[in-house]
Amino acid sequence: MSGFIAIASSKEIILPDEIQEYNDRRIYDEPNKAFSLHKLDEWYEEAVKQAFTMPYIYDAGGVGDEYFWVYIEKYMEIGDILEILSIPNERTVYEHVQKILDNPEPIIINVGSLTYENYLGCFQLPKKNWLEDLKHRTLYTDRGITTIVKY
Repeated sequence: MSGFIAIASSKEIILPDEIQEYNDRRIYDEPNKAFSLHKLDEWYEEAVKQAFTMPYIYDAGGVGDEYFWVYIEKYMEIGDILEILSIPNERTVYEHVQKILDNPEPIIINVGSLTYENYLGCFQLPKKNWLEDLKHRTLYTDRGITTIVKY
């Protein structure tokens, strides 16, 4: 069985035109460029919502791809919060969420203060090329929730 990535947000996300227009093309000229959000199936939403603190939950495609970073850089507003949860096997979603709740290994990224924090510590991202640096760090794992904030 395949897995999926769920994103929870502090507010309803409407993808900006530049991202949606690319997604609407359905024929992509470059791999790893699209970023999409869809309503998560009710059964999966029920399973993952106990791990999230944010109310708006989506099934996400292209997390970590080019337009995901465009959204983070250009369209996240002060106070926005995104939570990312990777489910490696959709058949074991309830067990996986419980494992994360029992032994969390979160990643916290603040794109306002340019910090990246995981179980190893908190790291300052360079002001000049913070996004490029962030692209080379672990964005999410199947061992915890990644929280991206902008403060």
